[in-house]
Amino acid sequence: MNEVRHNSKMIWINGKLLPEDEVRISPLDRGFLVGEGVFETLRSYNGHPFATKLHWQRLCDSSNILALTPPTESVFIFAVKETLRVNGIKEARIRVSLSRGIAPDSAENIMTVSVMPAPLWPTTSVVSTVPWTRNERSPLAGAKCLSYAENTVALAYVKARGADEAIFSNTRGEVCEGSTSNVFFVHENQLVTPPLSSGCLGGITRTIVLNLCREHGIPVEETSSTMQSFVASSEAFLTSTTREVHPISRIDDQTKNCFPDSITGQVAALFKNFIHQSFPS
Repeated sequence: MNEVRHNSKMIWINGKLLPEDEVRISPLDRGFLVGEGVFETLRSYNGHPFATKLHWQRLCDSSNILALTPPTESVFIFAVKETLRVNGIKEARIRVSLSRGIAPDSAENIMTVSVMPAPLWPTTSVVSTVPWTRNERSPLAGAKCLSYAENTVALAYVKARGADEAIFSNTRGEVCEGSTSNVFFVHENQLVTPPLSSGCLGGITRTIVLNLCREHGIPVEETSSTMQSFVASSEAFLTSTTREVHPISRIDDQTKNCFPDSITGQVAALFKNFIHQSFPS
């Protein structure tokens, strides 16, 4: 494999590692033209990619919805590790994209892998609800698609209002998800999160958190809830690959409990320990 040249970022594209300025994708590629493609975002810790099998499986699930041809698990993991290695970034955000290619029925999909330093989030998150909805009946519900403009518009909307994450309801008025995250919150002393039937993405961190709560005796339910219940909750947090378990300090104009002994604090500690135990010391 090619090594880093002149400090240029190296990009994996269909089995080759190339400097970023040498990577070429046709403007006729359907990922560019109509957003016909899927992606995954992974996190690495000290040079070790986290939850690769789970991310590969979700890429396969998303690919099936769009009738794309996903890479094998071994190719996916090799591409991620090689791209991470040649770029020399230990704490990284890794992006794996799979695009249709040029022809509408093309089986020659284009896979790219890129890495960049993992983002540094503030200790807590301020979130805001938005006036737009997720369509839980969309044929793309549950797929992690390249077409992301809906999310960027929502993020711009909430950032102008002093928040750092946008929260969507679905067409039934139920709380659904953040623009790049899943949501958990405490309602009537019960930790809840929207079910996949709400139209939310099946987040990898969401799945891990659900399993950890059940393993460690923290009652949690996947249940439909109104947006009003979410806003009025006593505490809440976001989950995502880069945010991990991220406490919410305010929803719109409602402040939330972020103390370490809260349910949020307990879940965050469990997740941190899970990451630590996932890698060799």
